[in-house]
Amino acid sequence: MELICPLPAAPRALFGCGEDEVVLVFAQGLASVRAGQFDWLQRGEVGGAARDAHGALYCTIGMQIAFLEEGRVAEPQELSAAFGGPPGGARRVCCTPDGDLWVEGCAKRRRLDGSFTEVHPGPVPAPMPLAVDLHGNLWGLTSEGQVAVLSANKPDAWQARPEEEGSWEWLVADSVGFVWGGGPTGLLRFDPRHPEQGGQLVAQGLPAGAPTALGLSPDDLVLAGFSTGEVFELNINARGELIAQSLASAPGPVCAVYTDGRGAIWAATAEGLYRRGPAADAWQHAWEALGRLPGGNHDIFAAPLQGKLYVAGGLTSEWGFPADWHVFDELWAFDPHLARWALVSRMSFPRRYNGIAALDGRIWIVGGEGKMKDLDLPKGERTTVDVVEIYDPASGTWAVGPRLNNVRTDPFVMVEAGRIWAAGGACNPTTPIATVESIAPGESAWRDEPPLPMPTRQGGCAALEGVLYCVSTEGFFAFDTAARQWLSGLPQLEKSPQAALVTAFAGEVWVMGGYLSKDTFRYSPAERKWRPGPPLPTQQSWGAAAVLEDRLYIIGGAHRSEAQEFVVFDDRTYVLRPGWA
Repeated sequence: MELICPLPAAPRALFGCGEDEVVLVFAQGLASVRAGQFDWLQRGEVGGAARDAHGALYCTIGMQIAFLEEGRVAEPQELSAAFGGPPGGARRVCCTPDGDLWVEGCAKRRRLDGSFTEVHPGPVPAPMPLAVDLHGNLWGLTSEGQVAVLSANKPDAWQARPEEEGSWEWLVADSVGFVWGGGPTGLLRFDPRHPEQGGQLVAQGLPAGAPTALGLSPDDLVLAGFSTGEVFELNINARGELIAQSLASAPGPVCAVYTDGRGAIWAATAEGLYRRGPAADAWQHAWEALGRLPGGNHDIFAAPLQGKLYVAGGLTSEWGFPADWHVFDELWAFDPHLARWALVSRMSFPRRYNGIAALDGRIWIVGGEGKMKDLDLPKGERTTVDVVEIYDPASGTWAVGPRLNNVRTDPFVMVEAGRIWAAGGACNPTTPIATVESIAPGESAWRDEPPLPMPTRQGGCAALEGVLYCVSTEGFFAFDTAARQWLSGLPQLEKSPQAALVTAFAGEVWVMGGYLSKDTFRYSPAERKWRPGPPLPTQQSWGAAAVLEDRLYIIGGAHRSEAQEFVVFDDRTYVLRPGWA
């Protein structure tokens, strides 16, 4: 690792403040390092610090909570009263993926919009989340070092788990759904899918005894630093075997580790701050990871409207504690300037595979499958629907739209020529259809359109310059909206993917991933040619893709983990970097 700068002492924590700066938390103060230059931001007895969604730094100094605007305010503002009292326990601070700012021991937390709300009851002093898992659960530590969890499906109170005894200092949630604890006792792994198993102590095969620092690797797996100076990525496969990959080495015991947005690994010792640059094939060269969905989700699509991205519904098999199947009824919006998702509203019933489109200043939710409140279906069963719901962001209200002419789940839904188009999909969970219909604002019924060349579903779609494009395992199809006819002789991919993420970007149709694939292909209508694009961070399918403010986003989806031998439902959002090539 390359020495970036010497340090005056061993930091307690290390985190990023944008891609050009890192912040170090010391017992005696808060400091930053930018371009190799070490600067004290605040001196005093610091317990913890975090950067909020707006870019400001919050920290605890003694028994006070301080706010440092852009990290450069000489006299911090005192905010303990707003947080409902002074901090407690280890006085840590965190910002969760939804933008909430928590301070350990405080009775209130700060919301993304600046308001304050009560924290959930539980152990005293109140814990704060150290990790948020793929299942929507929050994980923290009590003042006694016990693990506590706030379940996504029972968020009434923190549940302490005294059976996981030990000296735990850190908690991290990896990208495959596990939560890891670390400290002098060693390494502990929780599986929210099977809480009855408790935490599994990892005692065999650790590279150098108990970890001295814990974080996340460039691939969002456990990153552990050791007293030997070594930094390893750790994972446990489906057979219970520990997989340890050496990623870096510092000249001394590691006391803090961090992976930045470019895929570089940072490690701090008592003497210095070190950095290992991104790997040559790091996905971060092309993609930037942004705010996470409130939990893993797939069978979703996205639509841009008035500077935000909207996603509605979806399905995961891993929600809550214990993690179980869950169909969402939420409508979320992503603010690119805050890089956070927020709950906007809820549909009248949970559904998945519903199309989504923005037209006439409103969000249209089209078809899908779900369990409607007025249908008496057995537990777990869903029905394919023709229901259309329309959300108006200006008023925050819903209206019932004209029903589709056909029930359809997983439809290709696009906006072009002032109309919403719904093509293909399935009339039940397994039977694809070829019918197509469209509607414009003010119309009371959907208009039948020429059908697809063949029944098709399990794909993605895009609209570009008057043409609708649909991609599935059946092939690549294009519909001229002006001529109202499907085009022939379209160049085909060598192997058309299943459930790829598709959108139109920079004058091309982008087809990204698909089942067991992370390949990207771009179709140029002007040249009538396909060419490769940047591979995705992981194999990804059944997720969303959309363009907002001339930037390409991919959201959620699912992929198979070969090491774990199960399907992972993702909560991550990525944006393509400018000039990725």
